[in-house]
Amino acid sequence: MAKRQTLADFSDEIVSVPDFAPGPYGMDLVIRGDMDDREWRRWNALTQTSEMKKMMGAHRRENGYKGLRAAVLKYLRENNIKLKDDIEDA
Repeated sequence: MAKRQTLADFSDEIVSVPDFAPGPYGMDLVIRGDMDDREWRRWNALTQTSEMKKMMGAHRRENGYKGLRAAVLKYLRENNIKLKDDIEDA
């Protein structure tokens, strides 16, 4: 996979979003669930973009992990990223 720099670089693939839970020492647990290895690598690469870091950081400062998955899904939809959740719900 080529290194991606922006959120727009992910618009050509379907992205899976994991669940989040409180973890030790103020860290969030990322619950992979049924994501395969490719989906997991894509998610990890997506979280390294500056847009996602800013969005997730702002949400965590205001709300902690609560509602983080829903906020991420909303943000990605607003940025025209195809989501696995939308395909499964169709």
